[in-house]
Amino acid sequence: MKKIKQIITFIFIVPVLFFSCKILYGQFNRITLDAVIEEIPDLWWEGGWDKTLELQQFIRENPADKQACARAQFWIACNHYANRDYERAIREYETVLRQYPEAWGECAKACFETGQIYLYRLYQYDNALESFRKVLSGYPECEVTAEAQRSLAYTYSLLKDNEKARQEYEKVWTLYPKFKLEVAKAYFENGELLFREAVDEAISGQARQQKLKDALSSYKKAYLYCPADNAEVAEWIIDAIIRAFRFLDGNAERANAFIRYQRSVNAGDSGPLSVGHTAITDPLAEF
Repeated sequence: MKKIKQIITFIFIVPVLFFSCKILYGQFNRITLDAVIEEIPDLWWEGGWDKTLELQQFIRENPADKQACARAQFWIACNHYANRDYERAIREYETVLRQYPEAWGECAKACFETGQIYLYRLYQYDNALESFRKVLSGYPECEVTAEAQRSLAYTYSLLKDNEKARQEYEKVWTLYPKFKLEVAKAYFENGELLFREAVDEAISGQARQQKLKDALSSYKKAYLYCPADNAEVAEWIIDAIIRAFRFLDGNAERANAFIRYQRSVNAGDSGPLSVGHTAITDPLAEF
């Protein structure tokens, strides 16, 4: 009887130990992969690094860990992107989709980065649109979805399809309000689109004024959504507002008033000015 109990215990314990070891081994592998990825610079697309051999070795040694291999394969593609081998990078991103379809997070990022290459490096706008649409249709809830939606709109603006671009920009702030930086960029780019239309020589005086006002309204929303800690995007928006005021008024009065105003508040601060700043008015209040 005792022997039977020992056999039964052995039957139950061995699988538990096996799977526990497998989990621990997987965790060890991920830690090893993390160590490689941690050495990749934050601005990875600027180049100056090469981890291809280490990442390929990881995939060879851990073929059963599909999620980790997908992550490694994604960074292999990024490595070629950073080294300006864009065609090879696209092929490596496609490998993520083909070999690791269950790793939807890495697949979404692979589609998005492929779109970025087509948009900013190869200037193949139709291919960029296809890649961004693939993110939106195949991976509707992931970390790059809002950015893919904004990139889709921006690509339409480069194709001079302004109405379609506006429609796609609107989806950014309607569907993804929690992604404040992307919303701010979408409002900013929409404002830039309106501003370019306003300064077109073919547009009449009244229509030109309205376009500039619409641009300022879009810039204002960008300013209110922009995270206070993102100085770069805030600077883009502030410069655009000052420029638009100068074109709208034909002088620098409200532009200068906004310069004084923005020094007293932070981008992303939609609250009232403090009592100590009562002499400073908000030139954007009417927009």
